[in-house]
Amino acid sequence: MGYPRYDNYLIQAADENKKLMLLSKFSCDPQKETLLWICTVTEAFSTILTYAEEMEELSEKYNIIVRPHPLEITRGSGRFNQKVFDIVNKPCFILSADSAQEMSELYLLSDIVVCDYGGSVFSALYSGKKMYLLNNSKVVNDPGLNVESMLAIRNIMPSINEDEPGKLADLIEDKGYWDRNNKFLVNARELFFRKIEISAPKTAGKIMQLFDEAQHKAYS
Repeated sequence: MGYPRYDNYLIQAADENKKLMLLSKFSCDPQKETLLWICTVTEAFSTILTYAEEMEELSEKYNIIVRPHPLEITRGSGRFNQKVFDIVNKPCFILSADSAQEMSELYLLSDIVVCDYGGSVFSALYSGKKMYLLNNSKVVNDPGLNVESMLAIRNIMPSINEDEPGKLADLIEDKGYWDRNNKFLVNARELFFRKIEISAPKTAGKIMQLFDEAQHKAYS
């Protein structure tokens, strides 16, 4: 049915001037590819803690914008994690901490998205980015994240386990990977979104309106 919040992304995806402006806004090196590392928050585990060392190594070759869940880095929050706070504030990372950040900007800016669970997975998929999923064995302890859609997408898209050191870097450094395996992305987008276009939210709205009218007639 579309993501209305990402209409701007679809409109501006080919706008190189917009991307250059965002590179400057986030103090990125325009000579490097930009990797968006976006993670959810859960009491069961922290993907940032699990993969911090590997991501820090990648920062030598890539601009890495890290987008933790705001609750995980906000003092006073019940989910605040000091270790995560210290990691994301390292100078090797570019921290996106503004809770009001327009997420379409981060996807416009990024060449690669690395994410774990939750809505960010489908946002990255919707935007058609080269994406890699970070697995965590402790996800079984979080019934809100250990759901069918999260498992289904991992059967299609490339994912990395915490006991596979170096695999993420190998996949990213393999510049022909997505040329050979673009079917993963195409199949996943088709499975979860069908046809993606800017008018999709309007189409969904019309369908919902017709459904509402049909319900009204049935009960009147």
